[in-house]
Amino acid sequence: MRALCKHKESMAVTQRHARCSSLALLLSTFLIFFWPPQSVAMEEDELKAAFLNYFFQLIRWPEGVEARPVRFCTAGESHVISALKSLIAVSEHKSFDADFALIATPKEATECDYVYIHSDDSDFSLPVIATTRGRAILTVSDIDGFADAGGVIELKRESSQVAVLINMDALATQGLQASSKLLSVAKLRSTKGGTP
Repeated sequence: MRALCKHKESMAVTQRHARCSSLALLLSTFLIFFWPPQSVAMEEDELKAAFLNYFFQLIRWPEGVEARPVRFCTAGESHVISALKSLIAVSEHKSFDADFALIATPKEATECDYVYIHSDDSDFSLPVIATTRGRAILTVSDIDGFADAGGVIELKRESSQVAVLINMDALATQGLQASSKLLSVAKLRSTKGGTP
């Protein structure tokens, strides 16, 4: 009987920790998506890095990809990528492993799971969209019009905030799934432009 009580106690503690972790993640996500950057003294690049970090957790890749480190690729080093690496290093809710790689050509993006194209590398955007289409690869960029052109996620500066635009056609074509938390705060687009 004593062992049963201890087991129940242990299960209650585990469930409590799980609820706390879920609540902390939800609260953090809420702050990232809704809190104006100037209110938390966060630079725009750091805000974009926070989004990129949360996409690791709010996007589901097909089974098999999540069993190994996610290969994160970018065409060049930027303040956003530096901020992302620092953020991942200190993340309390890290539930993934990531390998960072630089790609020299759009074709190399096919070897990645997650590709971020900074606005400085805009020449890469359309070729990367074309070469990754139909593959389980998350493409993200802060280039204007990226989502309407077929990229999966666009980070768009709107006034004092950064909005998340998700191309639902591209998401489905890549075989990826977005969590309900992400979809509830994102602006949904289609490859034809506008809302799906």
